[in-house]
Amino acid sequence: MIVVWEKIRKFSAMRIAMAFIGASVFLVGCGGDDGDSKPLSTTQFVPSTSTNNVGGGAPKAKAKTDPYDYKKLVKRRGAKPVMMGTNQVYRTYHFTSGTNRFTGMARYISTNGWYKMYQIKFGLKNGYEFQKYPRTTNLVHKIFYLRGLKNGREYAWHKNGKLKLQGEWTNGVRTGKWFLWHDDGNTNRVDSYLNGKYLGKHKLLVSGGLKLTWKAAVLKTTYIGQPQAIIMKGFGSPDRQQGTSWIYYGVRVTDAIPNQTTATMIFTLQKGKVTAVNFVK
Repeated sequence: MIVVWEKIRKFSAMRIAMAFIGASVFLVGCGGDDGDSKPLSTTQFVPSTSTNNVGGGAPKAKAKTDPYDYKKLVKRRGAKPVMMGTNQVYRTYHFTSGTNRFTGMARYISTNGWYKMYQIKFGLKNGYEFQKYPRTTNLVHKIFYLRGLKNGREYAWHKNGKLKLQGEWTNGVRTGKWFLWHDDGNTNRVDSYLNGKYLGKHKLLVSGGLKLTWKAAVLKTTYIGQPQAIIMKGFGSPDRQQGTSWIYYGVRVTDAIPNQTTATMIFTLQKGKVTAVNFVK
């Protein structure tokens, strides 16, 4: 009987020892492969003695900083251009008054109330740029920057909230179809680009005035004295603006240029109204 009891005692002691060894292996060896060979921390937990913060509480949130004034940032062009096809596009870096590249939010407020907000990271615009109309929450413009260059969709809106412009950027140059609309929702014009190169207007989506064949005298009597909004309705946005002149290429005019059925038409504007209509090759 004594021999049996001694065997039971030794067996129980062995099981306790094995259980202790197994627990030790589990605690030390089951941390997973985290890719780091640092030893386990020996720091002990010390309860908080404060009566107002039982258990330590949540860490204090970082104080929010106000957006930096964009006008105060020093702007410097990058030394090397980014090549996009045959185009050279330079990044613009933004610095504070010291030497460090700025990181954070920056805003620009013009004297007449236009408001812009930028995201800047390590000196480069990186994220969305927003612009609002004065004294409203309506957006007027939105564009995305990636490491200082325009990338993705650009949008612009009329004051009534209708879309005015939509186009695509790739590494700082225009590409694809660019759409423009009047404030009533009708199409103004559609332009085509390939890697920054302008390919011309989309022939099926030009404004009504560019689809018609005109007499030079009719154009003059129709538009002289009219506000520029009437030109926009008839011919869309100008191909080029030079001073107070709006220039349209390839207008069908049968008697403006000898032996030529198309001409470059120039509207001269003063105080928002047409004062002259001229034609050149």
